[in-house]
Amino acid sequence: MAVAENISARGIRVATEHVWSVGSIVLLTSPELGIHSEARVVYCQRVEKQKYAVGLELVSPGKEWSKPN
Repeated sequence: MAVAENISARGIRVATEHVWSVGSIVLLTSPELGIHSEARVVYCQRVEKQKYAVGLELVSPGKEWSKPN
């Protein structure tokens, strides 16, 4: 599980407690928005002892992603 920190039309930056492998494909889901999409991991940086910032590029951009209020 991860928490979205920054969302754009082409990708998402998430915060997580786990290392993700660059190049792997992951499935993003948003129960609040009722959408899902595949994304490619483009970077995984450690930002704290047990926290990582992961950059994800949407494989098939199209549906509108936005952060819930």
